[in-house]
Amino acid sequence: MPKTFELERAKTATIRRLELPEDRARQLGGLVILDFLTNLFGESPKQFFNRIDVLAVLEGVRNERTLFPEDVIATAERMKAAVRRNIA
Repeated sequence: MPKTFELERAKTATIRRLELPEDRARQLGGLVILDFLTNLFGESPKQFFNRIDVLAVLEGVRNERTLFPEDVIATAERMKAAVRRNIA
């Protein structure tokens, strides 16, 4: 019986991890960003990217104001600060 309970608990945890956000706009936004990054890396003449390269590209995307207007950036910064306060 305990093995069955553990198996069911593991299945439930796996299903929970696979669930997508309810908000379709967030899903679409995530997909747009992934497509944008895929195009950035795919169109680059560079064949290999190291950690610093990838972080620089991600920072550039984060600062792209056509994707993320100032009010969105400000909201994200407030949310990150709140998380940092709760962790510390």
